[in-house]
Amino acid sequence: MIIIRFLPTVGVTREEIPFETPETVQLQKVLNEVGKKLNLNMDDIAIYPLGSTALSPSEYITSVGEIVAKYGVRFRIINRGDVG
Repeated sequence: MIIIRFLPTVGVTREEIPFETPETVQLQKVLNEVGKKLNLNMDDIAIYPLGSTALSPSEYITSVGEIVAKYGVRFRIINRGDVG
């Protein structure tokens, strides 16, 4: 199991949201659960590793273990519906 931390930049929540998941799960499945927790539509969410650019759509179907190995465990969540 691995704990990924999401920092929302939407809504009133500004605290990191920890999310525990197996390393073999696709990131998309984790993001669906985090989106539900924040009451956001997945089509409107963009995920940014801290200090980097947004993840590509192909990275959303990559395993959590591979994403964490590449970017670390902290990610910012942006609501593209509010931005664009």
